[in-house]
Amino acid sequence: MMFRSPCPRPEQIRLAFCETLNVLVANGMALYNAAAKAHWNTRGPLFVELHALFGEIKDGAAEWNDTIAERVGRLGGVAVALSEETMALATLPAFPKDETDGLKLCAALAACVDAYNLALYDATDRANTMGLWVDVNDLSAIASAVEKLGWMLSATLEKA
Repeated sequence: MMFRSPCPRPEQIRLAFCETLNVLVANGMALYNAAAKAHWNTRGPLFVELHALFGEIKDGAAEWNDTIAERVGRLGGVAVALSEETMALATLPAFPKDETDGLKLCAALAACVDAYNLALYDATDRANTMGLWVDVNDLSAIASAVEKLGWMLSATLEKA
């Protein structure tokens, strides 16, 4: 189902891209949940630093999801939000359920952030191909923030 949209692109292009964006929303929800779990459960000698970094990723994911889901609406689509919808679409790596070791959580979250960033890059390429310039700009800005946080996770895991 599509609603009226101020976007000048044909409905079939908007519909196809809404599907792409909904996968990003699903992955963003999965990233939010992984970061929240890490934020709430991290333990170890790097607790203060990792707790803050995991919280930054959690808060960022909430903001990115809002931006992307609202774009689905502006394109005339309906954004996914329910857990059964997002679980069916999400493609991020599984996150450990019972882990509390800060560095292990950092590594698991880094894998999720990397996968999310790759999905952002792919969606940005698709938007560019479809002539959806607003989406290219929005997704590029999100990818820049995600990439920085991925770098922070990776740098934390590097051996001195």
